[in-house]
Amino acid sequence: MPANAIQKVELITAPSSKYDPEGKAGIINILTNRGAANGAFGQVNIKGGLPSIETYGNAISHKRHGIDATYNVRTDTWNISLGANYQRNDLGGRREGDVFTIIDDTKTQFPSTGERSFDETNYSGRFTVDFTPSSVNTYSFGFFAGKRSKARLADIVYFDNHAVSPADSNNRLYTFQYFNHNLRERKGDFVLGSLDWTHSFKNESELSASLLYEYTLLGGPTVNQNLGEPDRSILYQDEFNTNDNPLHGVRFQLDYKFKPFEFGVLETGYQYRDLSHTGDFVYERRTDFNDEFQLVPEFSSEVDLERTIHSGYLQLSGKKGKWEYAAGSRLEVMDSLLG
Repeated sequence: MPANAIQKVELITAPSSKYDPEGKAGIINILTNRGAANGAFGQVNIKGGLPSIETYGNAISHKRHGIDATYNVRTDTWNISLGANYQRNDLGGRREGDVFTIIDDTKTQFPSTGERSFDETNYSGRFTVDFTPSSVNTYSFGFFAGKRSKARLADIVYFDNHAVSPADSNNRLYTFQYFNHNLRERKGDFVLGSLDWTHSFKNESELSASLLYEYTLLGGPTVNQNLGEPDRSILYQDEFNTNDNPLHGVRFQLDYKFKPFEFGVLETGYQYRDLSHTGDFVYERRTDFNDEFQLVPEFSSEVDLERTIHSGYLQLSGKKGKWEYAAGSRLEVMDSLLG
């Protein structure tokens, strides 16, 4: 989400009974900008990064650039907002390490050096509409979709893999060097759609309803190859694993707020949540470039999660002088099936 689309960020460290209890660290509430006065408003931001001072020996130069745009139109009854953004943010790096193990007085050591960089691409778009046909009714529709890809490349040369025995001697049992190519990419597609309605009564009470749908597709392959060094046409091991991890979620919420007492506001509501989260995790291996990949059952799996939650809450809150108070209770019934 582009920064100019955000009005403010609220952090609720101790959520009340009104909110879902799934998060243990609190709730982040992001409020987006919307036109405060009738008229049209547009803004475009462009970002560019200069070439890296230090390349760390990376094979490809890092790219850092982005653009985002926001357009808003407001009338007495309509408030329409459009936004889109694109960002490429690469990080170069290098890894130098030296690891060893000692087992039965045999010391195995494999110092290494090479590239360890990140390539990240994000782009998304959003569309929101508020319709206020009267002073007592407000309808809102929101749509947010995007893609994200983050790839971590580790091209590491293990230039002096060896073992000695006894562990404190120079008596080498073998010396071996190889090149490890490891590319781990994580991709995510996401779509969010919401429909909200708010009705205000003459006694200043308020009834609101909200329907939210979420779709997320997580996945991305990991390639791990152990090759000869310096002759990288030699293949010792070639491993490939990937996963498709789609998520479908629906949430419906109905809330009613009123003030039957002078000392506080009473809020009550019901929430329904349904989640379907499946995953296919495939792990394959081969030892020759001319061979087909073979499935490794020990590292392959499937996950199916179905969860349904019904919940209700009742909360009383108020303010007197410098004191603010709130008390409430929440009841949830969950049915979860993991296979």
